Amino acid sequence: MIFEELLHLLPKLRSLTTWMIGPEVGAKLPDDVKTPKPIPLGCCPVCTRNGRSRICRIVGGSYHDFFDSKNWTRPDLAVMFHRGHMQDYEEDFAPTVKLLVTQNITTMCTTYNKQEMLEDTENFRKLGANFISEGAVNPWRSMIKRLDHLDHEPYVIWYMYYYWYIIGQIHVDEDLIEEVD
Repeated sequence: MIFEELLHLLPKLRSLTTWMIGPEVGAKLPDDVKTPKPIPLGCCPVCTRNGRSRICRIVGGSYHDFFDSKNWTRPDLAVMFHRGHMQDYEEDFAPTVKLLVTQNITTMCTTYNKQEMLEDTENFRKLGANFISEGAVNPWRSMIKRLDHLDHEPYVIWYMYYYWYIIGQIHVDEDLIEEVD
């Protein structure tokens, strides 16, 4: 189940709210689901028995517009999947990228390939981003190799979520950390 792993990794975490925000998010959903109303998601039997819960909220539109709304609160983590593939929309995403950097919001980004990761991290450096984790192969990437038919080099492959990097600052809630004997 989506993101439930966080409840398993942080057993003291009781509730997880996931906001899905983007111009394409919710585009095919009915209007009443696009509002930021809470959508309860199920949990595994162990989490349910222990009183843990997951909620999803869906907002169509840009993150920088959502930032200006009454619903915005500072996230523990923002995630941008495959930012590099949005090169055709770079101008549309520039305000969101700038906001994440200037507000020093902890943000994990993934890319399809190494070249996109290198370009993205260079762009974030130019904006003054603080890197928590430099670009690296994502251990949770897809296991399915895909051939890039549009690349000028032969036999270039990519994976979903192939590379990742994290910008922002680390916030540690000591109450959620369990000591291990």
